[in-house]
Amino acid sequence: MADPKDAAKVVKRICIETLDYENFRDDEDFFSRGASSLTIVDLQLKIEESLGCKVATSELMLDPSIAGWSRIYRAAAGAPSAPQPRAHAHEVLQYSMEPKL
Repeated sequence: MADPKDAAKVVKRICIETLDYENFRDDEDFFSRGASSLTIVDLQLKIEESLGCKVATSELMLDPSIAGWSRIYRAAAGAPSAPQPRAHAHEVLQYSMEPKL
């Protein structure tokens, strides 16, 4: 099993190699660059083999980016994750008051 602290490096290396993108931002959505759901599963299998831990595909689909997957795999591998930005109270309130369709 790879060191959990190396999760970000592993995720980035495998994503860039597999997707064949040289200029791929960490926050860029895989689907915006043309990745398919099959490509996502291919990335997932390669990363999990390298890191030695598994994550549900549904969890990865919530944030399909290098940054998102790095955070998810670090947590799965047991490393403390970086603090996440918190929503401001007015943003939460505004969202909760929006009408449901």
